[in-house]
Amino acid sequence: MTIGKKIREMRKKAGLTQKELGKLSNTSETTIKQYELDKRQPRIEQLKKIANVLNVKITDFLEKDEDNEHDISSFQFTNYEDLRNTLSEIPEWKEVVRQKDRDDKLLSNFRQLNETGQAKAIDRVAELTEIPRYTKKEAPARYVNAAHSIDGASEEDKQHDENIMNDDDF
Repeated sequence: MTIGKKIREMRKKAGLTQKELGKLSNTSETTIKQYELDKRQPRIEQLKKIANVLNVKITDFLEKDEDNEHDISSFQFTNYEDLRNTLSEIPEWKEVVRQKDRDDKLLSNFRQLNETGQAKAIDRVAELTEIPRYTKKEAPARYVNAAHSIDGASEEDKQHDENIMNDDDF
């Protein structure tokens, strides 16, 4: 079922008209109609407002794929932070987001070190992996990456990715 169809279903279940939902979510009635008819896709910010009015989670608008995981491909994200925040609301992605946050913090601290400090940090982390109480027993989590966090990504690469995130036709 499409996001538009789910909006319609949840709106009716809440006992709201398109006009009422529009007013409560600061959206026009026409836009709500277009969403429900799948003529337009709501941006993530608008979908959050609609979810809030309907008292549902944003993940309730998602379908699950063949692996029973939420499919976010129909969402339109305007920036990385929206993507990150939405993923953190999806149960199977929470740990991935937490790990990404830890990775970012580690990398940020690492980049503050000079070359000698970086070499020592690498050695210390390698030492920690040899101590059983500091090592994981399970397989590593899936990893989400973007040019914004790739080591050595140029400003041009970052701008390119930002442009993609802002392109409604992409």
